[in-house]
Amino acid sequence: MFARDFLDGRRPFDFHEQPRDGRLLFRLKLRQAAEFLSKKDYIDNWLSEMNEEFCFWSFARWKETLREIGFQVHENPNDLARGSRAHTNAWIVENRYVEHVAIFDVVGRGLTWPPTNMILVSDKPLR
Repeated sequence: MFARDFLDGRRPFDFHEQPRDGRLLFRLKLRQAAEFLSKKDYIDNWLSEMNEEFCFWSFARWKETLREIGFQVHENPNDLARGSRAHTNAWIVENRYVEHVAIFDVVGRGLTWPPTNMILVSDKPLR
């Protein structure tokens, strides 16, 4: 249903079903899995959610694009709360992902959860 409804089919959503050990696994791109994870629980406004795309760029791509158009991206590895960062919300992981879904790489190793939020701190110097 998600693959059919997401962006009303305007963007290809390729996946393969793989039954394994009494479970149904889906092979798809991590970007697509992140889109699904970000929307799977919003059944009351499903069709509205299906028109939103969140995971089209990585954190690195967002920073790169800002720099390309003249912004200075601020990062502070010693104090993450004061700079740009990708963040995975612990509440979402615990209440929406754990015991409901899992993500694996192509050889079956468990992956960390994708970011749920990105914070970009930047400014554009005056000329």
